[in-house]
Amino acid sequence: SEETWTAWLPCGHCPVSLGSLVIAKGSHQHGKLDHKVASGPGGRQAEMEAEQTWVGGDYACGDVVILHSLTVHQGRNNLSGDRLRVSCDFRYQPMSHPVRVDSLMPHSAGQKWEEIYQDWDPNDKLKYYWQNWDLKTVERT
Repeated sequence: SEETWTAWLPCGHCPVSLGSLVIAKGSHQHGKLDHKVASGPGGRQAEMEAEQTWVGGDYACGDVVILHSLTVHQGRNNLSGDRLRVSCDFRYQPMSHPVRVDSLMPHSAGQKWEEIYQDWDPNDKLKYYWQNWDLKTVERT
């Protein structure tokens, strides 16, 4: 859904040198941009002008950045040499909007829900919780 919102949270202090989040200034005003397949989280990269201005900075534990789905964003390169940037993002959209099938899959390379749930109680109601919802799903285009 184009009406998806993301809440991004650093799980600790996140200076620019650690690869903090940056946002393409004004990108939310351009509508849905063309994109290409890319490595990294999400697997897609928006086609942007080379002179695009990126805004961001240092983040502290407890900060939250809220983005609309049409806002182009990325993590910068981690230049710390010995530290790992850890962050979380949570995506929200109306249940009445179609959900991309890949959004219901684990967001990690090659892992399947069966592997994630293998040590869970077989009757745990949180397993595959979304399958009890009346969702309309669509393939990623």
